[in-house]
Amino acid sequence: MRSYSPDISSVTDCERHAMALMSLGIDPYSGSPLNCITRITESFDGSQIGDKNLINDDVFAIFPLLKAGYSESDDIVYKAGLAIVAAQMNDGSWNSSIDMTSAAVAALSNVRTISGADAAISNARAYLVGKQAPDGGFGSVFSTAWVAQAVASLGEDASSWKGSAGKSIIDYLAEAQTDDGGFEQGASEGTRAWATSYVIPAISGRSWMSLLS
Repeated sequence: MRSYSPDISSVTDCERHAMALMSLGIDPYSGSPLNCITRITESFDGSQIGDKNLINDDVFAIFPLLKAGYSESDDIVYKAGLAIVAAQMNDGSWNSSIDMTSAAVAALSNVRTISGADAAISNARAYLVGKQAPDGGFGSVFSTAWVAQAVASLGEDASSWKGSAGKSIIDYLAEAQTDDGGFEQGASEGTRAWATSYVIPAISGRSWMSLLS
């Protein structure tokens, strides 16, 4: 990761690359060939980050920017937060997506002084609660892991989120684990590594922000 120069095609790719670097303790400015933070800030148009038709680039900017030293009082973070709040749908979701809603909750939980953030989080939480299946999951290992990290960002315990059958998020993930310790039996090795990587911080009760340095 210190020497790799990725072919970044979107701001969101750059943001997630920055998160990967920071989770390894690598400086996102100068620790690798790509200056991720500057690339993110250069995409800010004064009201939102990256593609004005997308919200995920605003959501995923919050994590690395805050860990890189920006704060809610900085215009780029404040405006990105406002853009996230404004994009919420009437049902409390973002894009009618469990994954995107979980990510937005995880982001907004770090900028709660931004106008409308608390109400947006509350509505999103209600949306996610309504989507939990009786088995405790949210349709897939991937989505369930994302919800677990949103739950962690709210300071809640994923084992307390239970479906109508009394099974929790953690129960669902435990039952989805295969004998070799991984997830997504029968999928490609890449997909299995991807799924397992999502689950590790989820079952550890770690939010995305807590993994970055």
